[in-house]
Amino acid sequence: MFSRSQKSILGLDITTSSVKLVELSQSGRQYRVESYAAEPTPPNAINEKAIVDAEAVGEAVRRAVKRSGTRSKDAAVAISGDAAITKVIQMPANISAQEMEGQVELQADQYIPFPMEEVSFDFSIVALIAIKNNYFQLAGRFALFSLTLAVFALVIVTFVRWVDSIARLGRLGTTIDKVEAATALALRR
Repeated sequence: MFSRSQKSILGLDITTSSVKLVELSQSGRQYRVESYAAEPTPPNAINEKAIVDAEAVGEAVRRAVKRSGTRSKDAAVAISGDAAITKVIQMPANISAQEMEGQVELQADQYIPFPMEEVSFDFSIVALIAIKNNYFQLAGRFALFSLTLAVFALVIVTFVRWVDSIARLGRLGTTIDKVEAATALALRR
């Protein structure tokens, strides 16, 4: 999200009641809030999560930017899950990436209920299909397989730990051990 040349980035949250802006900077692994502002959203400017009056909301954003005093022009943007459309599209296995992109654009028009000029869309190839159609060389397949095994092992370990903690919950021996440990700690102080 942050690049070396980028000093700060804006986060913007637009709701029916307010426009909130936060400016974050990063130094190493630490983040710092540089500025913050909130402005009320004009009445009836947003209806059921949709911006009805873009000019009024834009003016509220301008006021928040001015109040915060930020000079940053870069913003992180997110949309709610119900505003995103996802669709798996079946395609022939033997087409090139460029042909695939063209097919996605053609088929997107069928599935997206908005004018394409107002839409931003992206696509990706599902890994299983990519393997089946030889998109990965041997090293890529090995890396994908290794990552899959690591995730699978993490899931198993997490599940076993969870089951173990549930099994120990409420056991008389476990409860006595906890009470003894807490008592010993309190007596040492």
